[in-house]
Amino acid sequence: MRVVAIAVLVSALAACGHDGESAKPSPTAKATLPSVSGGTVMTKALTIAHCAHSSTGVWSASGRLHNPTKKKLSVDVIVHVGPPNGSPSTAHVKRVSNIGPDKTVPWAIAVVETNYPAGPCQIQVRVAKK
Repeated sequence: MRVVAIAVLVSALAACGHDGESAKPSPTAKATLPSVSGGTVMTKALTIAHCAHSSTGVWSASGRLHNPTKKKLSVDVIVHVGPPNGSPSTAHVKRVSNIGPDKTVPWAIAVVETNYPAGPCQIQVRVAKK
């Protein structure tokens, strides 16, 4: 597991619900979130996203990623739980490697660390740096 310190960036997001309910992402949703250095954000790669916390307050996230390119692609899924106000925070980064051209694959993070157990949860996908 990699946990990264992050700073401020406005980016396209897939919004996630909490309390066991998933929310549909808005294609035009924008928020000020902690940013992750490097990589090109892929706004259409995240085809399904679910982020929720258990009754004990442990957050988890999962979904499906689509590679719309004609080459194998590795991406980082960045999950941040906390206010989208740009304050320094932490995010969980999961590398999903070698997604085939025009293929869709599942991803999951069993435990997303956070200092903000009330949420909300935001998910971003970027092309992984080599």
